[in-house]
Amino acid sequence: MERSRTHGAGAKPRVPALHVDTWRDGTGIAEATHLFKYLQDLETPNQFLIIGAGPHCSFMFDQALLETKLPDARNSSNMKVGDLEIGDARYGGDDHGYVKLFLNWFEYWLNSEQNHVTDMPKVQLYVMGKGWNLDDHWPLKATRFTKYFLTGDPVSPHRQGVGMLSTSLPSGNEQDRYVYDPGSPNPTLGGGSFSSIVEAARDQRPVEARKDVLVYSTPPLEKPVTIAGPVEVVLYVSSSALDADFMVKLVDVYPDGKAINLSDDAFRVRYREGSTRKCSCSRARST
Repeated sequence: MERSRTHGAGAKPRVPALHVDTWRDGTGIAEATHLFKYLQDLETPNQFLIIGAGPHCSFMFDQALLETKLPDARNSSNMKVGDLEIGDARYGGDDHGYVKLFLNWFEYWLNSEQNHVTDMPKVQLYVMGKGWNLDDHWPLKATRFTKYFLTGDPVSPHRQGVGMLSTSLPSGNEQDRYVYDPGSPNPTLGGGSFSSIVEAARDQRPVEARKDVLVYSTPPLEKPVTIAGPVEVVLYVSSSALDADFMVKLVDVYPDGKAINLSDDAFRVRYREGSTRKCSCSRARST
């Protein structure tokens, strides 16, 4: 699904910018990363991308706000989001890391204070289990894009009805089917459409157990894998309904079985050719 662009064709902005977001932001990181990459490709100077841990605006969960006893203020030195224990999510390991960064940024550009804030890496990402990853390019220079295919492997090590994510192209013309009952809608549990921004990371097993949900898993990973780039899904679908919604989630399955959502997105078939043109589902074969 191609989103509408908000920038003008041929625009070459030159305004310095901090693009700050969090992995658990309710709206995802796509807006921040797409804009940063667009400006990066234009060779716009003084652009910096920072993606921290935690939920929406979690850089505000700072010691300074904890002292004000605001209801949503949380201790970022021991961050928890929903069902996910993150740990120390402070920027620079400092109780006031983000606040100091923002103050230095504005002092540099507005008051000409030579504090070397622009000497920091162009890209800074908080990586679960590792801490901060520093780079100067997005996607990260070491990124290796890998294609996975959905396949209904009958020897799946998981529960019956769970398919596999395979790096090999399926040999047959496989189809997976499910029946959707509008009277029993699939609940939203965490992710970008959830009502609580501080509960964005939730265990997805209750949703995965439903009969109207298809689950595809890789074999257990033999070594750690870092996912820190754009994730895209191509679905080939058909439906007997006049319209249909499809929700895709990327989930991290822990050794104890807990399944925490990493990323998600929704797509309504009628808008597959853009938000201004409606199409019936009867003509949809690929999205």
